[in-house]
Amino acid sequence: MYFFIKFFTERKETMKIKYFFLTLAIACTSAVFTSCDDNDEPEFPNPQPIEGATNAKTLTLGTESLSVKIGAENRQEVTVTDGNGNYSAFSSNTAIAEVAVSDGKILVEGKANGQADIIITDAANRFAKLPVKVYTTETMTLSTTTMAFKHLVGERRTMLGSVTLGNGEYSIATDNENVTAEIDAETGDFSVTAKAANDTYTATVTVTDCTGITAPVAVTVESTDDPFDDALIQTILGTSPVNYYLNYASTYYSKWGTIINAKQDDGSFTFGWDYYSYYYMKVNVPSQAEGTYENCTVNLAPSWSDADMRDVTNAKVMILKNDGTSVWLAFSYRNNDAIEYGYMVTSVVAE
Repeated sequence: MYFFIKFFTERKETMKIKYFFLTLAIACTSAVFTSCDDNDEPEFPNPQPIEGATNAKTLTLGTESLSVKIGAENRQEVTVTDGNGNYSAFSSNTAIAEVAVSDGKILVEGKANGQADIIITDAANRFAKLPVKVYTTETMTLSTTTMAFKHLVGERRTMLGSVTLGNGEYSIATDNENVTAEIDAETGDFSVTAKAANDTYTATVTVTDCTGITAPVAVTVESTDDPFDDALIQTILGTSPVNYYLNYASTYYSKWGTIINAKQDDGSFTFGWDYYSYYYMKVNVPSQAEGTYENCTVNLAPSWSDADMRDVTNAKVMILKNDGTSVWLAFSYRNNDAIEYGYMVTSVVAE
């Protein structure tokens, strides 16, 4: 009998110890989950209505949202249309918007572009949330409001612009499939690329900021048979020798080719390069003096493909610059329904 009683007594103590550790484990687990929940709580107070306070009014604001311009001089008052008095207010992000209660007035001040929530509470622990958008300006200014393109049919050209005054988080859109645009959402720098068509057309590019303010860029696109506008000519003149370019094919093999610049027996001049007579780029022009020359001969084989080969007898050649050491030469011609062109910066021919 003694051993029977002792057995159950020791078993009871063992069970007590087990229950103690089980209870401790549950308590620790609850603490862990409570800690995680605390980390998920918002930084601003989140009061709840008092249960059983049937006489308390619902806290109602005079507006569902607020837009505030940056600056102390632009503070805006938040009106309470119904509530229980003794109001307090908190901002979810004081770097964007600050709020203060002074003489019963709830005043919001914009500090930086962006969005924040203002939480307002009253004496009955009722609360209301007010979304606030803070902005810098009510109008947007661009570095340019017009862009005029004029280039070859089917070719694309790009122009640049920027937002000089706006509220950030920029986006851009166009209303014509032949015009594309991209913008840096943070800086407001943008590019507009237009494809020339057979007929002149217009498009509108619209820049929008985070507050919904927009600014348009009026785009006009014309086509021309002359590929050498001022911008391209300046690009060519800014290119160092030796350099070769074609708008329809790569001049990759020129880096292994031999410069073939020479004066011909008839007094004309040939400029270009040759790679074992298999790949080449040859332009024949009556003179190497600066000027424009019509009906010149151009022979091109820039790749292995027969489709890239050209034997042209009616090319227009321009000697853009001759400084006595190097010559900057550009040429163009019509191939079927397209204008093809190229340029080279190479050495002058000794006469």
